[in-house]
Amino acid sequence: MGQASICGQWKILSIFHGQVNKIEERIQWIQEGTNVVFLDTWNEETIQIGDVDIPIRSMKGLTFLARNPQHPLTQDFYPMDFSYTYNGKKDEIDFIASRFYDTDKLLPLLYTYQKPKFFESAKGEKRKLPVVGQMTYGKGRIYLSLLSLEDFVGVNPVIDRLLVRLIYGG
Repeated sequence: MGQASICGQWKILSIFHGQVNKIEERIQWIQEGTNVVFLDTWNEETIQIGDVDIPIRSMKGLTFLARNPQHPLTQDFYPMDFSYTYNGKKDEIDFIASRFYDTDKLLPLLYTYQKPKFFESAKGEKRKLPVVGQMTYGKGRIYLSLLSLEDFVGVNPVIDRLLVRLIYGG
């Protein structure tokens, strides 16, 4: 298991690779009203939270993510804020995400859109594919993130601001 930090009713968990099944050890916190943020990358193809399976799918790397303009944590970001993020180690613009949660169980906070298949029409509402999402569980909330954070934190003020909001709730 990684680390758990406590900030009032918020707990920030760091789950190391191969330890996602340890979420179950903390599920009672969430059911009782604690909000939990999972920031680390998942190596698994599916994670399970309680009785909910959340598949994770790969995609081509993204340099742009849309944000949910109605959610309190993302509503005052500008539409282009999550685009062309800087990788401090590589000293270049780099992909901010290369995976998404393939589920309707998460409220998308940052997302991309599902592209239509070759013979499908691009008209109509497109499915949102969450990279950062929120799930209510019991009285608490779970925030899950597949953002590429290594070498992006501390050099992208928008990402830093989002992380502070996720961790402290606003």
